[in-house]
Amino acid sequence: MSVVPWTVWTSGVSEEPMSSSISDHVVINAFAWTTSATFGGHYVYDLILEWGGYGDHDGHFNSPSNIAVDSLGNVYVADTLNSRIQKFNSTGAFITKWGSHGSGDGQFGGSTGVWGPAGIAVDKDGYVYVVDPGGNRIQKFDSNGVFITKWVVQAWWQNALAFPDKVAVDSSGYVYVLDDLDHVQKFTSNGTFVTKWGHTGAEDGEFSGTQDITVDPVSGYVYVADGPTMPLQGGVARIQKFTLSGEFVAKWLLPDYRITGIHSIAIGPTGNVYASDNTCDRSQFPSFWDVVEEFTPDGTFIAKIDIAKLADRESAPVVTTSDIAVDSDSNLYVLESTISSLKGPVLKFGLVLRHPPNAPTSPAWGCNVIGCSNGATPFFSWKFSDPDPGDAMAAWEIQISTGPDGTGAVVWDSGKQYRDNSSVFYNGNPAFFYSGSYQLSQGVTYHWRVKTWDNYDLEGSYCADQTFMLGSATTTLISTSTSTSTLSTSTSTGTTSAITTTQTLMSTIRGTVYWYDSYGNLHPLPWAQIVAVSQEDTTIVTSSFTDGTYVTYVNPGTYNVTASSDPAFKSQSKVITALPSAVTVVDFQLQPTGCPLGGTCTATTTLTQGTTTLTQGTTTLSTTPTQTTAGLQMQVLSNSTVSGLAFDSTRGLLNFTVSGPQGTYGFFDATVAKTLLSGQPVVLIDGVQRSATVSGDTNFWYIHVTYPHSQHQVTIGGSNTVPEFPSVALLAIVLLLVLIAFRRKPGQ
Repeated sequence: MSVVPWTVWTSGVSEEPMSSSISDHVVINAFAWTTSATFGGHYVYDLILEWGGYGDHDGHFNSPSNIAVDSLGNVYVADTLNSRIQKFNSTGAFITKWGSHGSGDGQFGGSTGVWGPAGIAVDKDGYVYVVDPGGNRIQKFDSNGVFITKWVVQAWWQNALAFPDKVAVDSSGYVYVLDDLDHVQKFTSNGTFVTKWGHTGAEDGEFSGTQDITVDPVSGYVYVADGPTMPLQGGVARIQKFTLSGEFVAKWLLPDYRITGIHSIAIGPTGNVYASDNTCDRSQFPSFWDVVEEFTPDGTFIAKIDIAKLADRESAPVVTTSDIAVDSDSNLYVLESTISSLKGPVLKFGLVLRHPPNAPTSPAWGCNVIGCSNGATPFFSWKFSDPDPGDAMAAWEIQISTGPDGTGAVVWDSGKQYRDNSSVFYNGNPAFFYSGSYQLSQGVTYHWRVKTWDNYDLEGSYCADQTFMLGSATTTLISTSTSTSTLSTSTSTGTTSAITTTQTLMSTIRGTVYWYDSYGNLHPLPWAQIVAVSQEDTTIVTSSFTDGTYVTYVNPGTYNVTASSDPAFKSQSKVITALPSAVTVVDFQLQPTGCPLGGTCTATTTLTQGTTTLTQGTTTLSTTPTQTTAGLQMQVLSNSTVSGLAFDSTRGLLNFTVSGPQGTYGFFDATVAKTLLSGQPVVLIDGVQRSATVSGDTNFWYIHVTYPHSQHQVTIGGSNTVPEFPSVALLAIVLLLVLIAFRRKPGQ
């Protein structure tokens, strides 16, 4: 069933907008067009289909440049470097193709064969018009690719070629061509020149780099996009509107495109104008990457869709939206010219019904100072709620006022804040700090509320009115508003007033996450994940800042706190007790696994078997290094080759050999049961005591050592195994005495 255009919504009457065949697609922080329905739903764009890949087989492409849709929903793609046109139905099924390299009829690229087809348009009768820049011409075909006619596009004020680029056609069959000299040329459907307009300039009716052209078949207006195409070129991107004879009507600037420019435009069935940006490096300009926006015919902004997020392209450093088209059912087609072998370059987005978020639940507030005394900064927390499964919070707005539900004086309105991942959490919900300029007073009751937007940019309602007070003698680190109690505060007149709130003593867990490099040095580790699990199975999740620090707020109790990161680092866990209104500092030092950052690897691992026999094998490095077997309990993980593993149970010594290519560094992580060693672990490499990082728990020692690669004999034993392990200090004294003896002169 066809999607209902937005304008057909009438009071209380609607038609189902989309067939049940649309597949689910998970979207995060994506913005889409919306319109209200009488029953509270909104239609938004979501990815429903993609097809294609790199190559020259049917349905594959090599740098496709333009896309068009006919009245029956068939899709035509200019497959530029394959010098052909491909035709598909609306579900992406291949129908036919035509074209090859050359300068003959139905061929593209001219005699050199360097350029293939570019702009493409289809008229109401199904005739296809294709720009052939290499031949400086327009070619006309029927819907099956049969050649009809052709004509050369010239610079109209002189007998010169004009290098056509884009093409559009109106409801009467007139053809409009953009050339690279900032002209619009109008022809009949058989190529007879009619008129022309435009030249290089920045005034109305002039062009500073034409990008695309489209015609509204209903209203009969021509729209031309011009302006800069690449970052920092200068100039202003805009869309200009003309009559069919070239008379200037209106224009509008695109502030979101001041950096990247416009690349393509299209007209929807209701006359709205769609505009897409040009290629942009996401690492440098993440806010202007792969976005399509919709405007009314007079240039009023409606909304935007984040193609990269809807189509799961965020991990790609550069994505090129080459062209866009809109069919009669308002489906949006996006053509990508940078092709991954795993992703299709033709993306189809359809309108689906979504609902705004519910009012946030579990609102809570707290402070960064115990007791919320002078200098405290409050923060606010809530749980996102949405009737549509899979939706996520994309933005929020907090309002603080002197009266309930936003009445009285508004002392702070955060405005719409697009959510960044918060590193402060309360009971598993992200918390955001007050950042207003108004100085909040001690002992004053303030009212606050919050609302959210989902990943389709749909706005929810405010939560129920909440209150908070700073500096009250009974105010603690966090006060929640899920239940009520009455507090009494003294006023300047000696009277007592009641404040309804709920207060809970909270605890703070903070610290720093570090990582070891191959030399054994510690560095702060940003973006590590810290998970605190209570005995009641309450899970709190946060992440470290860029300097490796983190902070989270929890109910008092015992927690198993674990820090983890990239597979290149082992996770580490610690059990702590969080006391009421207290700060518990928990630092982590993550050991390397030997895996490359962002990747996986394997390393030689040796494990104990039975009581004295050890065998060797290869296994994938694990983030849980402790493994136990009956009898002996130990493990060695290393990026070196480990051999000759043996345990001397009589003296309590673990011996093995490590080897690796010279010029690199190696490490090993040994896990040894405490019952096997007498005293603190001591490590000898080639008979010399080596500095080691040692930690332990009730049952095991964890030993980390780094070393320059070559072949080394390693021995691990306990510090009470004397004289097996003379101290470094003793060795230094002996060496010093030997040197003194050699330097002493005869007779002295």
